[in-house]
Amino acid sequence: MEVECFRAGDYGSKGVWREDDISQLAQDYNPEKHEAPVTIDHAQAGPAFGWVKRLIARGKVLIAELGDLNEQFRESVKRGEYRKVSVEIYRKFGNDERPYLRALSFLGAQVPHVKGLAGVHFEEQGEYDVVECGSGNDGNVPISYNDGGEQRMDELERLKKDLEEARNRLAQFSEGDMAKAVANLESRVQAAEAQASEERQLRMAAEDRARATAAHFGERNKADVRKAAEQHIAQFCETALKEGYITPAQMGCGLRELLIDLALAPAEKVIAFGEDGKMQGSPIELMKGILTQHKVVLFGEVAPTGERGLLGNIAEFSEKARKAGVTMAQYQKAIEAVKNTDHTPELYIQANPDEFR
Repeated sequence: MEVECFRAGDYGSKGVWREDDISQLAQDYNPEKHEAPVTIDHAQAGPAFGWVKRLIARGKVLIAELGDLNEQFRESVKRGEYRKVSVEIYRKFGNDERPYLRALSFLGAQVPHVKGLAGVHFEEQGEYDVVECGSGNDGNVPISYNDGGEQRMDELERLKKDLEEARNRLAQFSEGDMAKAVANLESRVQAAEAQASEERQLRMAAEDRARATAAHFGERNKADVRKAAEQHIAQFCETALKEGYITPAQMGCGLRELLIDLALAPAEKVIAFGEDGKMQGSPIELMKGILTQHKVVLFGEVAPTGERGLLGNIAEFSEKARKAGVTMAQYQKAIEAVKNTDHTPELYIQANPDEFR
């Protein structure tokens, strides 16, 4: 998908953009340095509905090549809900401190500032869509090209002021021409009020749609993240059980659910430890490291002679250790201590309490 998003011109306090500047903007764009998101009505939060993959300069016009577009968003554009686009541009970016594309936003009810670009529409060609795109409004960290509803309200206030002055003059002069002028102004004020009301409703409807869409994608993203976390923990637990690092009893006590909660902890949450605090890691990675430090189960094929049947049943071995009041690793130690004797592991544990504190 390609869209026309900006063109050379004089934008007053926002600067003069020459054809060479458009070319430089296209040359500097590098998705690996900063990939500009596709948003709706310059939203500063919520999901990206696609990404700008490349910028192309064609004379005075800047073309954005879009990719990874959300299918639901594509259908909204096809239905004509977003006919115009707008760009946000950093004034200075990176080491070279040149302008750089920050984001590209499709507009619903907002009125664009940059004129003369093609309106957004889809043209089917074979197996893909070619988009000849629309009129842009160039905003950015400090650059903003949006003069829509505010300008309309200023015009309405000016007309109301002219109407009030005309009425005051009519009180002094009752000529027919003055009456016609007042009637004309009244008609223009009514038309301006109707236009302002319509634009306000369109803008509010577009904002409602954007919020609903952002909420929908936000919830879906949460569900996808949780599903991925559950799959990751299920795989870890399966492997750890097979290798003897955790036991079925631990799984039955909520270990899996605890690990899922740790995996869903915010990405910025990091735990520092060690004397100097230089060692650190995420909660889930630290917990996985702790669980895999030592095996708590020794399976039958590696158990001491005479104990293979006992250790072959993991659940039974775990229950014996629990009743003896020790860990499975400590219970294994007691088994090793009494092999080739007539004593039981439980008796050895009772006779040597200091070893099993």
